[in-house]
Amino acid sequence: MKTLTKRPSNEDFLFPIRTTSKAGGDVSGSRPGMLDMVGRAKYDGWAKLKGMSKDDCYEEICGESEARC
Repeated sequence: MKTLTKRPSNEDFLFPIRTTSKAGGDVSGSRPGMLDMVGRAKYDGWAKLKGMSKDDCYEEICGESEARC
């Protein structure tokens, strides 16, 4: 296991959440309120991938995981 030398960016933290959520389908529902910052970040990350196919999403997950190892 690698030891991190610095804290990963918020984008790096949200990558697995948004891509696995996207693999289940496009974002639905309303955007969370402004006081739910974590929920909004997850929703926005998921919404960025709108229209991406399930296969493309899985390829992105695999490619990013290999790049981080």
